[in-house]
Amino acid sequence: IRYGENQNHEPVDYQTRTTVDTKLKGNIEVAYFGDTDGTLWKLSDLNADADWDPQLVKLYAPASPRPIFHAPAVATRIKGCNRRFILFGTGSELAGEVILGNTQDYFYEIEDRDWDEAELTGDGAHIPTWTDSEIENGRFRENWKYTFPPGEKVLSDPKVYRDVVYFTSYQSAGGCAMGFSYLYGLTISKCGNEGGQAGLEIEQEEPNPPLLVTKIDLGKSIASSVTIAPPFLYFQKPEGDPDSPGIDKPSTLPLPRNLGELKAWQELN
Repeated sequence: IRYGENQNHEPVDYQTRTTVDTKLKGNIEVAYFGDTDGTLWKLSDLNADADWDPQLVKLYAPASPRPIFHAPAVATRIKGCNRRFILFGTGSELAGEVILGNTQDYFYEIEDRDWDEAELTGDGAHIPTWTDSEIENGRFRENWKYTFPPGEKVLSDPKVYRDVVYFTSYQSAGGCAMGFSYLYGLTISKCGNEGGQAGLEIEQEEPNPPLLVTKIDLGKSIASSVTIAPPFLYFQKPEGDPDSPGIDKPSTLPLPRNLGELKAWQELN
């Protein structure tokens, strides 16, 4: 996660807004990643101006761990409250396991409690002091968890856009048969409102409003990660057809329009 910027386009700390990282020029604040044991980790203290001292801490270890093969998405709230959510799915890509139809996988929204301003003092210390159990098992809050049907798993990187996390999944058909892919859109939590609800907007005929759904069946395929390029979401879905070995044009889905927000203006004579 890159640092934010101030009005002078200098990298600044997320909470204190003080200038950081002027020596390294990497502008990296923190890194989140999972491992094949199912644990979510956080690499922090990457500010070269504060005596380079990277710290690796366990953020989340689920009760029913499953392998994490793909990078999580991160959503940060800075309006109304300072909170940060890490969103990721599980699913094994190991040979022999990806085709299993009886595995149980999940998609999570985990909150990094180090960023919850309601639990911090003015100097950034945490209230209450972290317990030994919290340090050992992770300084997190599990906001919501989506449980996939047996055999369905995440084999893609999730992407965040306008309070929704988008990702594709794969449902094995067993053996060498081609399975099925799905496109998901789940809402991200807001200050005081829990996410995990249907977030995919399906356009309807006028004057009907868009229909909100959790997922779309993409048919027999192994869909790629999504690419967000408003006003569309793009993804590939190779079908493994030996008679059509090439790659077709990406499939698209219209995205909600971002109308923007006026930050500042200046009147000139």
